[in-house]
Amino acid sequence: DSWREAFELDVTGIVRSDRPNTLAVRVEDRVGAGGIWRPVWLAVSDAPAAEDRNLIVNGGFERGETGWLKHVQYGQFDFAIDKTEFHNGQTSARLTCNEMVAPGPQEEAQSRAWARWWYRGIRVPEGKSCRFRVWVKTSAEFTGTVVVFLTGEKAGTRTGKMLNTQGLWRELIVDSFAPDASEAAMYLNVYDSTGTVWFDDAELVQRD
Repeated sequence: DSWREAFELDVTGIVRSDRPNTLAVRVEDRVGAGGIWRPVWLAVSDAPAAEDRNLIVNGGFERGETGWLKHVQYGQFDFAIDKTEFHNGQTSARLTCNEMVAPGPQEEAQSRAWARWWYRGIRVPEGKSCRFRVWVKTSAEFTGTVVVFLTGEKAGTRTGKMLNTQGLWRELIVDSFAPDASEAAMYLNVYDSTGTVWFDDAELVQRD
């Protein structure tokens, strides 16, 4: 069933910026209704922030769990530093939901699974606009929601959301985050599904 699975290739190293680029795709149709049957696109993103610009220390989990905290609200979860799946560098943070809780009579509106990696005490420039970005990958069976919380603005919590990524790395961005205090906190939440979510390259950068 590999034809059902999305895949991607990193072409950063071969794309030319001084001339037009041509993307050629060869399709072999050997049986049935073969061919390209889902959208194809080019994903363009900014390069990872330099370490000295990233306000989140160890945002890429290259130093293991250093600086990161774990919390389970509902369900059974496993947390791990993964050295086999990563967007950049050599590690990522993995969060796997093995079992959701059964809803009770008073819990219809309550999440049946909720856990998170989180980071507090991020030193931030007061009143300066920042951009947050994290790369996310979900397993194929994941049907829940990935939600980022950023706290530190008087106006309230800033959020960003993502659904299933079809097994590909996708960036989740929260822009124009302007903390009113000298410290902020970040929460990488996983809700309402069994399956696995990976996080990598979390960065908070002051905008120029």
